[in-house]
Amino acid sequence: MLIRKLAMQIAFTKKAGCSLSQFRRLTILLNLFLYASTFACTRTHGGTALEQTSPSSLDANLTFACTLKEEQNRLAVTYTVGNHGAIDVGVFNRIESAEPNGAMKYPSNLVYVDLEDSTLRVRKMVLPIPFGLTMTVRPVPYVTRVGPQQSFTEEFSLEAPIAAYDPLTRAALAGANPGADVVANRPEQARRLIFSVGVFRSDPGFRFIPVSHQDPDIYRVWPPGPPVDRQQVLSKEFVLATPITVLDYRAVPRR
Repeated sequence: MLIRKLAMQIAFTKKAGCSLSQFRRLTILLNLFLYASTFACTRTHGGTALEQTSPSSLDANLTFACTLKEEQNRLAVTYTVGNHGAIDVGVFNRIESAEPNGAMKYPSNLVYVDLEDSTLRVRKMVLPIPFGLTMTVRPVPYVTRVGPQQSFTEEFSLEAPIAAYDPLTRAALAGANPGADVVANRPEQARRLIFSVGVFRSDPGFRFIPVSHQDPDIYRVWPPGPPVDRQQVLSKEFVLATPITVLDYRAVPRR
């Protein structure tokens, strides 16, 4: 009953018009109740990835460490995923980007960014699908392969002002604000940071296929569905010593 009321409230605010923060909070609440109703599983029916992974369901053969270095107008994140098992682990850490000449790149600094209240969420993972959003093609990052008894360390940095970059959140907000462009140019202050990375345990039937000869250590995985279903989310939260400027999404009416 509570889930139905939240869904009705979202539909009402979408029709009547509301701020982006109101829409986002209602959507987050509904997703939390849906998450609870699945008994803290790592996915919902249909393979929709959830933001959190229950600690009891985390792979005991995985270790995760993460550090944050704050500099003037810059945040540097370093994380390590350790694979202490006997089979490969995949890390959803490479997001595709197109160069002006059409070449595809997979820069380590490209991450998903969203602001929730004053918390900056930085993600390298398969994003959760917001409630009510229908997807034809779901963005799935490319993968780094971590062999048995090996570890993988990556560092990336974010320069202020940090612009929001979450294609699913942007699509949901655009759907809630027809006739408007959703742009990331509303300055806000972030006081906390949560970094999350998605990983999955491989299977003998999985194929790791290099994306190109120029990037032999970046892979697409076949079949694509099971790794998404198996995604586990490893996270670390930090309190920022100095707030940092974030350019959050806002809806701008078209003229």
